[in-house]
Amino acid sequence: MCGVLPGTKEKQKDRASPPQWCSVKEPVEIDFVLHNPLDVEMHLKHILLSAHIDRDGGGGGGGGGGGEKRSRGSSVDQASVELPTISQLTLPPKSNTTLRMRVVPLREGVLTIEGIQWRLCPTSETPETSETVENNRNTILCLHDFDLLGEKLHDTRDHRAMGARAKDTRLQVTVVGPRPWVGLKLATQAEEEGGREEGNIVANVVAGQLIQLSLTLTNLGDAPAHCKLCWVLGVGCWVP
Repeated sequence: MCGVLPGTKEKQKDRASPPQWCSVKEPVEIDFVLHNPLDVEMHLKHILLSAHIDRDGGGGGGGGGGGEKRSRGSSVDQASVELPTISQLTLPPKSNTTLRMRVVPLREGVLTIEGIQWRLCPTSETPETSETVENNRNTILCLHDFDLLGEKLHDTRDHRAMGARAKDTRLQVTVVGPRPWVGLKLATQAEEEGGREEGNIVANVVAGQLIQLSLTLTNLGDAPAHCKLCWVLGVGCWVP
């Protein structure tokens, strides 16, 4: 029996590529926590992620110590990614606030989410527009990189002795071409006519009763979806 032990070259090669993928214009969301250690409120404005897309799939860095990091100015790649902005956020004193932000890739390649940036303002009354906030001398531009540590390398004696780590790919996503994005919705006749709450399909169905449902398919993607009807356990359904 042949196998691959952890730490071998084949295993390290698998870990070097992004473990997840998405299609062009499909939102990629991440959750992170903002911590305010102070005894006063913190007022943040124009919060956005820093991200870029590499066409060659480099993403910077290889196994065992990482490569060159892109400069922060080139990390906000507005031509390749769409970065929605949170206009204003107040962090209470001594608090942890969980944020969910998204990145929308606009072309194929390897998407890398590098960090987050925001403007620290003295009060929440600071002007809202990005131009006035950036030109306001009382605001401070803050940058934070998501430096995640990869797994430790055990393939060589030098790596073990130096505590070398593989490149972390948890914040990297392979972006492929447009794909269909199919959504399904089941509804009864009463629900379609507005007489029943949406999602409450079988609230008053008794054993052995037959009900007629309508199936609505919606393609939210940028590519056509080719579906076929199949029969699974006596229930008709659509399979892409």
